[in-house]
Order: sequence, then C-alpha cells, then structure tokens
Amino acid sequence: MRFTLSLAASLLLVSLPGCGQSAQESAADSLTARAERIADAEEAAVIISSAPEDIALTIYTDDLALVTERRTVTLPAGRSVIRFEGVSEMMVPQSAILREFSGFTLERNFDFDLISPGALFAGAEGEDVTVSRTNPFTGRVEQKQARVISGGNGVVLEIDGEIETLQCAGLPEKTAFDYVPDSLNPQPTLSIEVTAEEAGEQEIVLSYLATSFGWQADYRLDVNPDGQTGKLVGWLTVYNQTEVSVNEANTAIIAGDLQRLWETRAERGSAKPLAARCWPRGSSKTGTPVEQLGYFGEAPQKAYRRNMPMPAMEEPQMEMMMADSVVVTGARQAELEEFGDYKLYRVPEPTSVSAYQEKQVLFLDKPEIDLEKVHTFNVYSPEGAIGQILPATVEYHLDNSRDGKLGLPLPEGTLRVMTRSGAGRLFYLGEDNVRNLAVDLPAEFEIASAADVQMETRLLNREVTERPGRNAERAVTVEHSFLNASPEEVTIELKVGEEFYTPITISDENLMRDLDADTPKWRFTLAPEST
Repeated sequence: MRFTLSLAASLLLVSLPGCGQSAQESAADSLTARAERIADAEEAAVIISSAPEDIALTIYTDDLALVTERRTVTLPAGRSVIRFEGVSEMMVPQSAILREFSGFTLERNFDFDLISPGALFAGAEGEDVTVSRTNPFTGRVEQKQARVISGGNGVVLEIDGEIETLQCAGLPEKTAFDYVPDSLNPQPTLSIEVTAEEAGEQEIVLSYLATSFGWQADYRLDVNPDGQTGKLVGWLTVYNQTEVSVNEANTAIIAGDLQRLWETRAERGSAKPLAARCWPRGSSKTGTPVEQLGYFGEAPQKAYRRNMPMPAMEEPQMEMMMADSVVVTGARQAELEEFGDYKLYRVPEPTSVSAYQEKQVLFLDKPEIDLEKVHTFNVYSPEGAIGQILPATVEYHLDNSRDGKLGLPLPEGTLRVMTRSGAGRLFYLGEDNVRNLAVDLPAEFEIASAADVQMETRLLNREVTERPGRNAERAVTVEHSFLNASPEEVTIELKVGEEFYTPITISDENLMRDLDADTPKWRFTLAPEST
C-alpha cells in the first residue's frame, strides 16, 4: 500500500513584510523556473537512510505517539529521493514533516507493502519462477521452470504446457524468485523527493505521528497494619504494538486527554497471505488439512475442515497484537514537569521499547502516605432500599492534599491494594480505576465488599397527603440498622441520593453531615461486634 502526497512548488510562496506585489511576482517566477528545471532534470538519485542516529518518543494515552528522528544523509545537488527505512509501519503519513532541511520537499511516498509469499506471487504474474519438488522416498529434487498465471489466493502455474496449482502436487515443494518487485519492501519505508542547492552532508529531523503506542499508570498501595498509613508506588507502563523496535529513545509521557479526529489514524499494512487451493484430500471422517502460510513468516498453521478451504485471514494474528514481554526498569524515576494543560513525565535516561513489548518506568515512590479505610453505603432512594440488606463497600481514601505526604497529581490507570498479615504474609485486597486526579481532589477508591459490615433498611411510616391540582406529597420514614460483625471498629459513611424535591433529615442529630459533598453524606464509627 502506498500513500503519496505531492507538494506543488507554487505553495512555497510566502508574503514577506515590507515587500510589494512585484517582489511576490518575482518570487513566484523564480519558484516556477526552479520547478521547471527540476522537471527537466535526469532521474533523481536514491539516497538510503537505513536508521536514525537519534530518536525521541513522546507517548500519549490515546494510542498515539510523536516520533522525532535525527538522521544524517549525503545529498547530491539537484533532485534526489531520500528513503527513510525503519520508520513505524503505523505512521500517520500526512503528519510527516522534515525539519532543519535547507532544500525543498517535492513529494512523499509511504510504502508499506511488505515482502511475503503471497505478495511475491502477486507481483510475479506473467513471469517465470523456479519450482523445486522433492521425492520423499528417493530424496531426488526436480526443478522446473513455471510461468505464474495467477498470483491470488490459490496460485496457478503453467509447467511444461500444463496448468497446475501451487502446493497441490502431493510433494514437498518450494519456489525461487529471480527478483523482488520494486513495490515490495522488507520494512516500511518513507520516501521523500527533495531538491538541494548544494551537494554535501545534511542533518535532517523527521517528525511524524504514529498509532499503536500508548501507556497507562499502574499503582500499588501497600497498606500498613495500622490501616492509617501505607506505601504508594506508581509505574508508567509503556507499550509498543508495532513491528518496529524503538531503541535508546529519549522518552516523554504526556498525561491528559487530548482531542483526536478520525482522520488522524494509520492504515495498518499487512503482508499478503498465501493459501493453497487444492482438490480436497483426506476423508469425510477426518476432514481436509489445509495449510496456510502466515503473514509475517511464522510457521504454517493447520486447520481441519470438511472439504472446505480455509478463508484468508483479514487481520494479523491477535497474539501479535499483544505484548510479547514486559520489561521493568526502575534505575531512575521519571521526572514530573508542568506542560500547559497536561502533565509531562520525562524518563531521565534513554530507554528502548522493542516491537510488541511493554516496559514499566517508575514515576512515583512514596514510602509513607496517610490514608483512611471507610465502609460506605450508597442509597439512591431511602424508599428504594426498604427490605434490603446491603454489604458495605470498602474504600480507601488517600490524603492527596497539597500539604500532605503525597501531594502529587495522579494520572489515570489502575490502583491495586495489598497488605500484610501479622505473620508477614502478603494479601491482595482489590483494585479500582484511577481517573486523572489533580492535587487536592478527593482520592477515593472502591476495592471490595465487606460481608461483616452490613446495613438493613426497614419502613417505619409512610404518609401521603393529597394536594388539589398538584401531585400528592409522600413522606417516608425509614430506619437503617448497621451491623459490624468484625472484631475491629469501623468507620461508616452513608451516602443518600437526594433529588431537589426530596429533602432528607436524619433523626440522630449527633451524626456528622458533610455539607460539601455532592450528595448528602453522614459519617460515624461503629464498635466491634455491635449494631
């Protein structure tokens, strides 16, 4: 697949402050003449840039990264084509730009048609190939010249004037090609046609957006036995779900949600598959074994069908989309920087993220923070809870005030809570999602249900008052009974949903109500094994 963008020379005209119309016309004439000289020149020289000398990677949460590569090339004077090899196959081609380049950019082509058996046959239609077949009994190898009649799914060959199909002779066979079509590449390649005034070495900066990169935050909270303090560690889990490894990159991670348009996306190229299409062999009992060569040179796969060919896969294997390995690096902690409306975490040393790999970088390490364990009950309507017995939701509230021991923004991710028993054995308590939290915002996380702490709701009274011309008024009195069957004192928090026409009062005036809460909230403590 090829993406092409041509830039007309006339687009390079700019308005200069203080210049009259005649100066602009003169500049336009000069550019037009330059374009005509380029068009009349000989075929452009091809310059290969095999790999970047330096790379920077800025990763966003929304499956997107900004890749900046610094490369050095030696260009002739006049027109040439620079082939940037090793770029990401998930490049967003329209985002690619050259910086620090003194010449003119004329055309860009992004080629990600990859070499594969299917692509080789498709590109060899009408050409001759060499087919080698081995007799499994004698070991004798016979080679024949074959003309490729069709290179689609189910390759058709002409051998010695007869029509045959690939891999259907019943013998082990292989095919040799005399050349590789120019349209195929061993790796994704960005070609940019340029013109330079003078020959010589130039340092070029290539920047582009690429998808299939991303990150998320992973937190681990170790709660101390006192239940009031703990240790919080945070890792930035960076993933690369592309085929190209990023080596020794200066990496930055952006926290925050940015707006993405549908057009900013990459078309995933894939190697053309190849499947044998033969007259069915086998039996009606066992089915037909059908071999299909994979997308990226993996071992052939077998599937059994009853006299049916295997359909060609439309997407790469799902396991290829998953990270093959996870690498943890914590030599130095990522540093937080303010970056406008976002938060930027800069990895202090170059890091590598291989193809289909995850890597974790430490960004938060607080050996002691203040926290509180709370058992909460959410009742959306007092009347709706009548007759129910509800277990408490266990929440951990972290003190993330500006003057507290934590006092840091928490980017979105997952929080996992652990603790140790008196014997030192580690236990996993639960987990919750973390949304982007600024300092001083409530950091409250639900991790489990508590069977030992429950609430029962009973109806005490219901009064209905008719109002002529208006809806009837209903007053409901309910009783919430709280049971703590655990051997420890617990903190109870009752949250009651309140609509604007439903005022709620609590008969126990000693209960503390949180007036700043979005919904009515009352808090109290409950002694061990009590109601």
